[in-house]
Order: sequence, then C-alpha cells, then structure tokens
Amino acid sequence: MRNLSKTIRCHILWGISTLFSFYLVFVLNEFVVLLMEAVGWNKHTINVIDKFFVLVIGVFTVAFFLYIQHAYQHKAWFLFFLVSSIQILVYGLVAFGQQVLLNQYLPVLQIYDYVFLILSLGLSGLLAYLYIYFKSKQKIIT
Repeated sequence: MRNLSKTIRCHILWGISTLFSFYLVFVLNEFVVLLMEAVGWNKHTINVIDKFFVLVIGVFTVAFFLYIQHAYQHKAWFLFFLVSSIQILVYGLVAFGQQVLLNQYLPVLQIYDYVFLILSLGLSGLLAYLYIYFKSKQKIIT
C-alpha cells in the first residue's frame, strides 16, 4: 500500500511539472517571437525561426518530461521542488522580459510588474530551500 501511495504521489507531481512545462513552452515561444519583432526582423525569418524553435524546444520538453517522471518515481520525490523552482524562475524572468518588450514605447513599467518579478523570485527561492531541506533530511534518515 505504501508503494502504491508513493507511485500516485510521484505521478501527481509529475503531472503538475509536466503541465507547467507545457505552458512554459508557449510562454517562451511567445517571448522569442516578441523579441524578434522588437528587433525588427522580417516576418518570414520570424516564421522560420519560430517553427524551428518550437521543434527544438518540443524535443527537449519531451525528454524533460521523461526524465522527471523517472526521477520522481525512482530517485526522490522532492526533486519536484528543484524542478518547480527552476520553472518558476524561468517563468518570472520571461514574463518580466515580455512586459519590458511590450512597454518599450512607454518608459515606465507598472509596479505590478516588479511585484510579480519579486514574488516569482521569492517563490523560486522558497522552493529551492525546500529541496535543500528535504534532501538533507533524506540523508539523515537513510
């Protein structure tokens, strides 16, 4: 019964990480297209690079899905905190970068943009701390 609950827990954590990674792919794609438009590239060049980017990031994302499923189930479930910390850090920085690019014609960012960046950095730091905490606790137990 304990093994079944461990398997269910690992699959739930894997599902959460997978869904957030899938969403992060679209956010990164939107950011890259926005960045290329801000630089002033030709729309045909943007289209080709966008398709190549989606292909490459898609392959890496599928490999990442498979790795984290294996890691959560066979190594340690608390790797979820490290993976989530990295995902939230990337998401916070990309979302802030998108706001900077969208507001390039208006020199002032709103306070909410900075608050979101600080909150995402703080949450990422908290998750990284939880990973370190559970990793050190795991070594004490075993």
